[in-house]
Amino acid sequence: MRELRDLEHKQGEEETAAAKAAYAASRTWLLTFSALALQVSLASALFITRGLVSQLDSESTDAAGRIAAGDLTLHSSR
Repeated sequence: MRELRDLEHKQGEEETAAAKAAYAASRTWLLTFSALALQVSLASALFITRGLVSQLDSESTDAAGRIAAGDLTLHSSR
């Protein structure tokens, strides 16, 4: 009876160790992919923001130049 109990205890410890290893591996993958997703989203946000700002900056610079030259007519891009 004692041998059976010792065997079950040993198997329980092995299963616990395997579960802890699986948890650690899963956690590592989760953190890695989360960091990668964060980097991709930040790069995308930067790319989109730079595109919008450069377009708006060129339009405002053109408008300021026309106003400085005395052209107060309204130009619509629609």
